[in-house]
Formats: sequence, structure tokens, C-alpha cells
Amino acid sequence: MITIALFLFFVIACIAVLLLPDGYIWPLRRAFAVLSWLPFGIAAIALALPGLVELTLGYLLFLFLILACLSSLLFLLLGIRILLAARRRGEACPGVGGATVIAALPLAVLVLYVLFRLVSRGAGA
Repeated sequence: MITIALFLFFVIACIAVLLLPDGYIWPLRRAFAVLSWLPFGIAAIALALPGLVELTLGYLLFLFLILACLSSLLFLLLGIRILLAARRRGEACPGVGGATVIAALPLAVLVLYVLFRLVSRGAGA
């Protein structure tokens, strides 16, 4: 039930980020560079300490990884919106492109893992 609630929260947040006007997105560019490390940090901690985290949390370890990937999607969409708003204004946003790539890493790793698993199952059958 908690997983479904978290998933719905991130779906609503992603839709809200896509629908916000540029006037609300533009002030977030400074905080975005700092907060974009959050999904990467969550995934790194969950994967770097699997024994300790798994002993204390059990299956909640996967909840942290899902949370990291969903927040990665949210920050990816927010970074793209900031870059589009900067292009419309004709201003430069130093650091936002790199921060967007950093924020997208956990989602990219998950997508590559799922594709690898699908291909390896298809090849082994």
C-alpha cells in the first residue's frame, strides 16, 4: 500500500512539473543543482551497503531503489523544463545540464538492468 501511494505521489508530481508555467520553474534552477544529487545518493547508499541495509530492512531495500528511480524521473523532467525555460529566455544555465544527467543516472541504470534481464531471458529460452 505504501508503494502504491509513493508511486501515485510521484506520478502526480511529474504531471505537475510538466504543467507548471515557466515563471514557477525558473526560480528552481539554483536549488536544482544541489537537489539533483538526491536520487543518485539514495541509490548509491542502497547499493553500496546491501548487507547492512538488507539485514535491517529486508524487502524495503527495493522500496528505496524504486523511490530513487521515481525521484530520478521527477528530477529529470524538472531539469528538462528548466533547460527549456532557459532556452526560451535566451539565458544560460550553467550546471543544470550536468545536474540533469546526474539525476537521470538511477533511472538509466534501472532501464538498462531491465533490458539486460529481458534480453538474457529471451536468449536463454
